[in-house]
Amino acid sequence: MAVFSMTGFGHQLEDFPEGRLSVEVRTLNARGREVGVHGSGLLVDEAACREMAAGRFARGKVEITLRFEPHDRARPDSVPDFIEELRTRISGRDILMQEALLARLIMAIEGSTGARRTPDLDPAAVLAAVSGACEKARGHRLQEGGRMGEAITGVLLRLREHLATIEARCPVQAQATRERLERRIAELVLPQDPDLGSAIGPAFAREIAQMADRADIHEELARLKTHFARIDEALVSDRPVGRELDFICQELLRETNTIGSKSVDSGITAAVISMKTGCEQVRELAANLE
Repeated sequence: MAVFSMTGFGHQLEDFPEGRLSVEVRTLNARGREVGVHGSGLLVDEAACREMAAGRFARGKVEITLRFEPHDRARPDSVPDFIEELRTRISGRDILMQEALLARLIMAIEGSTGARRTPDLDPAAVLAAVSGACEKARGHRLQEGGRMGEAITGVLLRLREHLATIEARCPVQAQATRERLERRIAELVLPQDPDLGSAIGPAFAREIAQMADRADIHEELARLKTHFARIDEALVSDRPVGRELDFICQELLRETNTIGSKSVDSGITAAVISMKTGCEQVRELAANLE
């Protein structure tokens, strides 16, 4: 079962002479595909990262975050040694306003100097780390998608049971319709003026035809079986199936509602209600699939 969820996470660490690169890939639900790259001050080929993600994720919101931790965390030599003393005095609130402003300025210079010292990493190695994180996120999506696919299969099993119940009640439905027609005949066919009786005839014939058509649900049952088969086929395919399953679920609900509107049997009505609940469950699960 090669079904992918749209939610997943992947983390990849890559060591460089200057430090360690951490790459995180998070994916969430989205109607289309959105890819965001956050380099945290690193010089990253964002277009290449987006292209790489697009080749692995057909749908969903993808966030790629890169962080670099240098091995040498020492402060630049240009930063005066008294900055630590200023920090201590700030924490004890034993400092003048001018000194506080100077300390904030020095700290800002220290931070910007550190940012400028971020090394330029090998682009190929960075892309390799992004690729590794994407593959791990894809594997996570596959595991979660497999669980969702199994859940959908379980719901389909119950839907087929309800469908079998409806098929078994079809003779009861036909008998109830015949009895209803007999009552209508008894109500309409009364001793009357011949001219009036000729006026009732065509309307009565149309009503009989409409009631007979409403009683027949075999066409809807056949279409439901076809939709179930399409879902089974989609769950074992290698293509993205989230949107396809959403459309099929709409058709499932349409056919189920039609059966409910035609039903004159309480057993069929109860099965229809259960089927509508199951169709909504399948639709909710499919909304999380790629």
